[in-house]
Amino acid sequence: MRNRSIFVAVASVAAMIAIPGLAFADPGEMMHMTISGKIQISNPPMSMAIPTISKDVCSPKVVDVREIVTDTSRNKDCSYTNYKQDGNTVSFHYACTGDKQLEGEGSFTIQAGGISGTIHANSNMHGQAAVMDLTYAGSRTGTSCDYAPPHAAP
Repeated sequence: MRNRSIFVAVASVAAMIAIPGLAFADPGEMMHMTISGKIQISNPPMSMAIPTISKDVCSPKVVDVREIVTDTSRNKDCSYTNYKQDGNTVSFHYACTGDKQLEGEGSFTIQAGGISGTIHANSNMHGQAAVMDLTYAGSRTGTSCDYAPPHAAP
């Protein structure tokens, strides 16, 4: 059961990063995303690496960095605050309620060839404090794709 909870937490954060964060315009271009990290649980004290997740996603060719943080169409239970932008680097605080009770900070940088960033999350898994740190990176593959924004999906 604990492994399932960890997977759900990682999958929730991964969805916050890869799916809505890369979904705002047509036409699209494939991006290869890689997400890795670790989880630390307080009682009993333990730390474990999260298996690396690699996935190809269709992303927009033009990315509006402000919309990556402010669009909550796929994460309606999450709110984003303290948004700061310095060039192509964005940082923010987030809080999620419901099944994905997470709170933390994130940042990402958009480059011509892709995206990179980090997520720090505090959570409570079955009454135990948990801290999750993720690193992610995406590189454009150059392959075109038919992109559909998340809010337009059925």
